[in-house]
Amino acid sequence: MLEPHAEERLSRVSKYEVAPPLQSGKHEKQRKREPMKNLGQMMKQAQEMQVKMQEMQAGLERMEVGGASGGGMVAVTMNGKGAARSVEIDSSLLKADEKDVLEDLLVAAFNDARNKVDDQVKEKTAEIMGGLQLPPGINLPI
Repeated sequence: MLEPHAEERLSRVSKYEVAPPLQSGKHEKQRKREPMKNLGQMMKQAQEMQVKMQEMQAGLERMEVGGASGGGMVAVTMNGKGAARSVEIDSSLLKADEKDVLEDLLVAAFNDARNKVDDQVKEKTAEIMGGLQLPPGINLPI
């Protein structure tokens, strides 16, 4: 026979100290492996993305983007990193009294080319990243 209050102690033990039996089978194994599998896939994707980004950065040196102003009277060519490659100026602007106009057109042409470079770099980066958006304010060092 059970001693007094033994039943009460047994009910407390079973209520608070005994865990339900673990379910065995492939579902439990899948849950254990799935995070590691996903982590491995993420690492592989990150490495592939890094290689593609390095290839893109090397390609930026070879990329040429043109900007123009004054209806094409001034044209500027830049590489993908923003370095000027060439400047073309219509000879009608090479007059002493056109100096201010020429200076303004040069600035506008450089800005136009730089904006086009930025747009192309963003486009290529988006292709590589597969639509993954970076948080606002974070830019890749390109």
